[in-house]
Parts: sequence; structure tokens; C-alpha cells
Amino acid sequence: LAIDSGLKTRIYYVTLDGFDTHSRQAPAHAALLRELSGALESFVSDLDEHGHGDRVLTMAFSEFGRRIQENASEGTDHGAAAPIFLAGNRVKPGLIGNHPSLTDLHDGDVKFHTDFRQVYATVLDQWLGVDSTPILGDKFAPVDALQADLETAVARATPAWPRGLVRESFEAARHHRRLNPRSTSTGRDDGERGSPKNWQTSKTH
Repeated sequence: LAIDSGLKTRIYYVTLDGFDTHSRQAPAHAALLRELSGALESFVSDLDEHGHGDRVLTMAFSEFGRRIQENASEGTDHGAAAPIFLAGNRVKPGLIGNHPSLTDLHDGDVKFHTDFRQVYATVLDQWLGVDSTPILGDKFAPVDALQADLETAVARATPAWPRGLVRESFEAARHHRRLNPRSTSTGRDDGERGSPKNWQTSKTH
């Protein structure tokens, strides 16, 4: 509704609680994945129906990953590497990188292969048209997640927005997640596995 109303807001941030599954993970996790998958599929479909599919990019991530080993309460504890999902008409479908090994671990955690700041840099530089370096504190190579003709399409569909406001929005979101962009933990959860069309998955640091 907000996107279709013509508001100038360029970043919307919503949350889904409950993925901190330290006990009885299986039923809770299954229910959460159904909720997330159904909501995202409906959202992406609604964007298409209202003609916004080419100008909206959805990124799903979590505050932390999960460990591989089950704990004594039929759950899992905080881990490291986990997926990020991107969805939208301008996203290249498919996976970035290989599926992580469940046996070759780092201190019991899945090993990451992509720094999550590379995904942030891709969204900032290629989607929002904002220099990612001052926001992330360094220059990070983008991931191959967005279509090559993206810049022209977004320029046509999206009004200009002051860079300071983009930075403030990302800083506020980062503060809300208590996420240090130079941290060696992922800040991502391994639970989001919904599959609307044009998903790009990056298992990240």
C-alpha cells in the first residue's frame, strides 16, 4: 500500500521474529518458513500486479545464523554463515557460490564464502545509486546478483534521493540489528528458504 501510494520513501524495513530457535526448533522453524515464504510470494506478486516489479528489490536476511549441531533442547544455538535472499524482476535467479559443506566446519559453524558487505555494496551501488564506501567503511566487490541493464531501468523508475538519507536509513537499520559491519559473524539466519520467483541466494559472512 505504501509503495503503491506514491510516497518518496526508498527503503522499507520490516521484521519477522521467532527464528532464535534454541528449543524445539523443527515445528517452529517449519511454521516460520511457511509464513515467510507465503508473505514474500504474495508481496512479490502484488508488486507485479501494480506495476512495481521492476522498481522494487526485496532483501531478506537475519541477525544471526544457526549452528549445525542440535543442542540438548531439540534446537540449535547461534551460528555464523547463513543465506541472504534477494527477490525482484531485476534479480538474476540462482545461487551465488556452492552449497556449504556440513562436515567441513569452522569451530562447529558453516564456513562463509561471501562477505555480507559485498551484498550490501551491490544494493547500495547498483540499486540505490549511492557510493557504498563511506557507509560500509571500505570498498567491497559486488556480487553478480542484478541484471546488467539495471542502472538505466532504475533511473527511469526511481526518483532521486539525497545520499545522506540513504546513509541514515542504513545506519539506523544497522543500529537496530546491533550489527558491526566489520564483524566476523554473519548477522544472518539460516532459516529463510522461501522461494518466490527470481530469488538470488548468497550464503554470506
